[in-house]
Parts: sequence; C-alpha cells; structure tokens
Amino acid sequence: MSNPSPAKQSPYTLLPNNEGIDIHGWTFRMNSDRIANDSELQTIKDSEGLNFPFPEMFFSSNFLTCKHKDSGITVGFNAVDALRGCKIDIDDQGEIDRTTFKVKEHKQWESRTDSNGKHIKTWREDFDWTYTTTYAGTIKEHGKAALKVPAQKDEGIDYDLLKRRDPILWYGSTQLYEDDLFDHGDSSYNVKIRVMSNCFFILGRMWLRVDDTFLRIFDTRVFHVFGTNKIIIEIKRQEASRSDLVRMNSENLLTEVRNCRKAEQVDTKLRVIKNESFVVTVRRD
Repeated sequence: MSNPSPAKQSPYTLLPNNEGIDIHGWTFRMNSDRIANDSELQTIKDSEGLNFPFPEMFFSSNFLTCKHKDSGITVGFNAVDALRGCKIDIDDQGEIDRTTFKVKEHKQWESRTDSNGKHIKTWREDFDWTYTTTYAGTIKEHGKAALKVPAQKDEGIDYDLLKRRDPILWYGSTQLYEDDLFDHGDSSYNVKIRVMSNCFFILGRMWLRVDDTFLRIFDTRVFHVFGTNKIIIEIKRQEASRSDLVRMNSENLLTEVRNCRKAEQVDTKLRVIKNESFVVTVRRD
C-alpha cells in the first residue's frame, strides 16, 4: 500500500481538562463521566425504546466525537448506540447475527422468583445477556448516515505510520459500559483515540469473557491521514469457545485473562468470524 501524503504541520489547540483538540479542520471531543443513575436510565429506556436490562455500569454520558467542519463528516462512539447493538437481529432465513449460548447455571436463573413469587425472566431471544454488541461506531455526513464502501486491496490502515514514534498530541480513553455477568465473567466496551500531527487512530473494543466458557473480542479501528480524502474503518470480530481453546491447549486463558487490558494475550488464539474494511470519502464543500 502506498502511503498517502500527510498534511503539513499545522497549529493545534488543546481544550481545557484534556477534553479534546482542534487540528487540521477537525474537532475532537471526549467525555468520561460517572455511571448513570436510575432516573437517567429510565429516561433512556423510555426515549430510546431499549426495553431490556441495562449493564451494571452504564456510562450514558460518555462519548467520543470527531467532526470535520468542511465535509460535515462526524465519526463518533457513544454508550446508547453501543447498547442498542446488544439487541439480536434475525435475518430472513432465521439466522441470528452472533453466537449465543447459556452457561450451566441458566436453569437455576430461569426458575427464580421474586419476593411475590413471580417468575423472573432472565433469558430473552431478542437480547444478548452477555452485552455483546455489533456496534462499530457512528459515522455521519451532514447528520445522515455516511456512505461506506468496501475498501480496495491498496486501501487500509497504515500501520507502519502508526508504529512511528511521532509525538501524540492528544490521547483519550472512555468506557461505555461494563458488567460482571452475574459474577460469571466480564463484558465491556471501551474507546481509545490518539491524535498525532499527521493522522488520528481510534480503537473501539467490545470485550467478553464468560468463566470457563467463552472469549470474544469485537474491534473497530478508524484511521485517517489529515489532508487526504479517505477515512478507513476496519471491523474485526474474533471469538473462541472452551472447546476451541482445548484443541489448542489454551483453555487456561479462560481463567487467566481476566479483563480487556490483557486482550493481546488471546488475540492469536481466537477464531476470526468477520474481517472487513470500509472507506468513507471526506468531501470538501
């Protein structure tokens, strides 16, 4: 892949409290706030139609937005859209959009009752209890969904450029949600960004570990070289069941890798179920 010509060095402005940066006609903002309270959660459920249980820690105010003034392009990640992706979609052939499973305790959970003897329903066909989301960011052009086209072979993230030791002008990390899955693992969605003088790079990662059962990493990477007209989006989804890991003599990873900060330890052990790249054109008005 031939390297695009990056933009020339340009002045930039850092925002107070490390909330963002303005550079090359782009405005980057990130918010990292507290967990939403009950009142806020109910408002979101009512307004967004999300009528399923929310994760233990839902950071409804957390977000990343990257706006390009001239083209009207906005690249973003937010908690509500991420949670919306936990709803299971079924295609015309009756196939669901992800691998679903129950843990060995599901019979006890499904037979639970509340203090009034009413059955507590814990399994739903339309909702992923592991908080696996297919969310890959929100990309818009003048407020409408931006056109994404499949990337050509010579279009991709320039990892050689990212490996260079160029100074990072601004870095941010924010959590969208977390849950411990009834003390049987952990599920989370985290977004990181770094902005250099010549480009920016975003990693949105959905991480899932179910004790002694399953590992999953759904990654979305977004890359843009300032001054060029292409935004590259790479979507990679990987997972492994216990039986997958047993075949590789790696079942110990189900208990040793406790959170997403150690995801790189399992990356090569997971089965790739989706690996796609797209391009969004940055049009100047």
